[in-house]
Amino acid sequence: MSISLYTFNDMVEHLADTYDIHREGRLLRNCRRAVLTAYREIPHMMRWKYYDRRYVLATVAPQSTGTIAFDLTGGAFERLITLTGATFPADAAQYRIIIGGNHYDIEDYKTSTTVTLAADSHPSADKAAGTSYLIYKSNYRLPSDFRKIGRIIDVDNQREMGVTDSDTQLSQSIYYYDSPDQPYITSIRADGEFPSELKIIFTPPPDSVREYDIIYEAKAMPLAVEKHIAGTVSITAGSPTVTGSTTAGFTSAMVGSVIRFSANANKLPTSFIGDTDGTTNLFTEQGIVKSVESATSLTLTANATNTLSDVKYMISDVVDIEQDAMMTVFQRRMEAEYERLARLDTRQEAEAAFQRALVLAKESDQRSTTADRSFASIYDPFRDVPTGDIP
Repeated sequence: MSISLYTFNDMVEHLADTYDIHREGRLLRNCRRAVLTAYREIPHMMRWKYYDRRYVLATVAPQSTGTIAFDLTGGAFERLITLTGATFPADAAQYRIIIGGNHYDIEDYKTSTTVTLAADSHPSADKAAGTSYLIYKSNYRLPSDFRKIGRIIDVDNQREMGVTDSDTQLSQSIYYYDSPDQPYITSIRADGEFPSELKIIFTPPPDSVREYDIIYEAKAMPLAVEKHIAGTVSITAGSPTVTGSTTAGFTSAMVGSVIRFSANANKLPTSFIGDTDGTTNLFTEQGIVKSVESATSLTLTANATNTLSDVKYMISDVVDIEQDAMMTVFQRRMEAEYERLARLDTRQEAEAAFQRALVLAKESDQRSTTADRSFASIYDPFRDVPTGDIP
């Protein structure tokens, strides 16, 4: 892989070199803390073009085919619904069900024809077989890297959706838009089932299959693997397989990480900067880990270009930073954070250096040389749609 990549280890080494720190003890731990803190802060400093992402979301239609029976207690499961003449979707736990005009939360999917209702959301008595029903889905998981929404466009109706807070969304859904229809507003809140992930709520719940085009701000990919170097590895030109030996210890946490290969069986590969002793053993090849098959086997996203046998290597997470505009300010943020942690006398100077770098980074992140922005405003078909307003 010829593209330039920087890793978690590269950033730790940057601080270790800058402050003349040996790779041991509390000072090295402060280096890691500084990298992780700066990495967490950088996406929030402005809307970086690099973190803009596009996501197309398709909603599902409600289902009312077949009939149900509801057994409040005493069945195979408490609060059990049994469906006849159709099957429940596999993600039915994310749906709600309407029975007799009342809305209830589905707690768990048991089989293709059985689900259970939540303990605080169910009919007060059994419902006989042959009862009609309708299940619908109003909430949809967003990508795991989702941080903040930009715009959401209803593709079918060619209009921008309003985004409101959860309180407003809830009151609208209760008093005005409780049953499936064409959605008018959305809100974002925690998923609940999947920690650290978010979902989008449509109000009213979608009454059909609809497509939504979403622009959002992403989170940077997480940093977990700083330096894995156990054992040796072998690769073959034209193959994506990496085979480890001598307790290589590959784990699923390494998916997405950068692996660098040395041409030397005794010396670890270095970055372009070289080793702490001043020598350089620049990696012969590097790749991205696509999957981990076992503790001694992993697969790259692309075929290897070299054949190497039992050589040293290093695996480290890629730093999800755009290098032209963001790398320098990221490094200044790391340095300022390290000096704060180490309580150095120069920490105010480091903070000032970071602020200067941030100004330059913001200028560099303007991805158009066109000074006149009037074209975008004149030809923006959504310029008069006030986000948050309810049609």
